[in-house]
Amino acid sequence: MAGESVRLLDPQVLSAGDTMNPERVYDGGGYKNLEIHPRILKAGSGGNIKLQHAAVNEPGAFIDLATATWAANGNGSYVSISNFLRYVRWICDGAVAGGPIAVIDLVAKE
Repeated sequence: MAGESVRLLDPQVLSAGDTMNPERVYDGGGYKNLEIHPRILKAGSGGNIKLQHAAVNEPGAFIDLATATWAANGNGSYVSISNFLRYVRWICDGAVAGGPIAVIDLVAKE
């Protein structure tokens, strides 16, 4: 089975409202399944880190992937997604605080 591995989020300190750079949004157009492995390297004091998807890479087009939300003060957890639109990005909600450091890796499969 063909696929590819991508780091969606390099280790970095996150804060409320942070969003993936639009130029780095993942284009999963040729794939049907995503395996997501987020890791919280340093817990924050609150808020969530989420994945969103969209048919086009435009501001305002992205909607939350229902099963892909992780507490910024937790550990992260593996999730498998079989239905998604073409583009995928991460975003922090407005409650993220305490300077969490996170990494998100993705494996796309046919």
